[in-house]
Amino acid sequence: MAILLNQTVSLPAGLYNSPAVAMPLGDHNVELSCSRNNWPASGVDLHVRASFDGVTYNDLDPMHIPAWVDDGTGKHPLSNAVIGFGWNTPPTHVKAKVVSPSAFSSDVKISTS
Repeated sequence: MAILLNQTVSLPAGLYNSPAVAMPLGDHNVELSCSRNNWPASGVDLHVRASFDGVTYNDLDPMHIPAWVDDGTGKHPLSNAVIGFGWNTPPTHVKAKVVSPSAFSSDVKISTS
């Protein structure tokens, strides 16, 4: 649906709102994915913003994704942070919102199904 490469989460220090993405007819689920390559140590809040009229947007419950913590194995699995929502009656448009206490850059992907 939308892949936004190397987005800067910084306006003001640690906020990003994506452009609106139209939900295709028949799709009832949305998934927001962010790369964790530059993830702040304090973690990041991910929000899906939904609109049923294409004008007003409501933030759905945010999900806090903490930074990766060394588990002693030395492995650093920089897997993407992913959240998703589904509806019986889907919205017409969605946006991504990323909130962090500090600026960083990330690839942001919004997909539907």
